[in-house]
Amino acid sequence: MRTSFQHFDKDRSGQLDLNEIHQAITHAGFQLDQHAFYATCKAFDPDRTGTLGEPEFIALTIFLQSAKGIFEAFDTTRSGSVTFSFPQFVFAAANTR
Repeated sequence: MRTSFQHFDKDRSGQLDLNEIHQAITHAGFQLDQHAFYATCKAFDPDRTGTLGEPEFIALTIFLQSAKGIFEAFDTTRSGSVTFSFPQFVFAAANTR
């Protein structure tokens, strides 16, 4: 994750802007629509600068890996779509951080 951060920090600012974040997570294999992307970035940008430092980027990446693993556990048919009961949703949400 550190290597990915450094690779996509094109301007060597020590921060990834939204474009750099999008490139990094897409390169890592995460496909998010615009709404999911912005909501996820906002959740990991506590100072609301529109950028992420390395610790925030690592936390975001760990979250995405966890969310993907949980989603794949429920997507038994590998259709890319799942249906959750409320208890399953709570379980999934509680285990993504």
